Amino acid sequence: MKYFHLIETTPNGLKTVKTLFEAMNADCRVFNSVEDALGSGKMPDMVILLAQREEEGYRKDVRMLSLNSSYGKVPRVAVLPISLSMKRKTAAVIEGEAEFPLPVDKEKFLSAIAACLNISQRRICQIIITIVASASNLQYSGISMDFSETGMGFESRADFSIGQGIKTSFVNPGTKIRLLLQGEVARKVPTTSADRFLYGIRFVDMQKQEAEELRRFIAGKKD
Repeated sequence: MKYFHLIETTPNGLKTVKTLFEAMNADCRVFNSVEDALGSGKMPDMVILLAQREEEGYRKDVRMLSLNSSYGKVPRVAVLPISLSMKRKTAAVIEGEAEFPLPVDKEKFLSAIAACLNISQRRICQIIITIVASASNLQYSGISMDFSETGMGFESRADFSIGQGIKTSFVNPGTKIRLLLQGEVARKVPTTSADRFLYGIRFVDMQKQEAEELRRFIAGKKD
């Protein structure tokens, strides 16, 4: 699991970015300032900076991050208020550096992070899925959140436990082929709705043909 530092110098985009972290099943620690993050003593895999409205303050924060001998080498993504993004002419300084204006494009944001950190390609896609717990014939429904070659996120009323084996099936809208995949619950988080949970599962015992069809689905290919 990748470890992120989210530096919240402004509340702009905070809810959106936290949602994207959930979609990645990522471990995230939130700081209220660059100084707090630099003093944490633990290096993240990537820094997400919610930029200040004024360019002078934003440039000061970036300079402070860049001048730190260790922290300055960590890949960095900034989320910019619209007023600031319209004034900026960006140029990457370190590998993985990028800026995203609000509102954040989810797919581009996740793709940039995945490419930088060598995370498997991920597709944001909401479709109806069917879930069956191992050693059970009871079927439950859910709504997918995202897919990768190693797992998926989904929301459901079903109450599964961490480590529980499940089978999930869904139809690839592009090829009309139904996939039936074995998985294991790796993450479970209550949602704002009292009767629903957000799950992250890892796929297990995947056959070659299943893996190929899953890759086609993630890439959005129709044949």
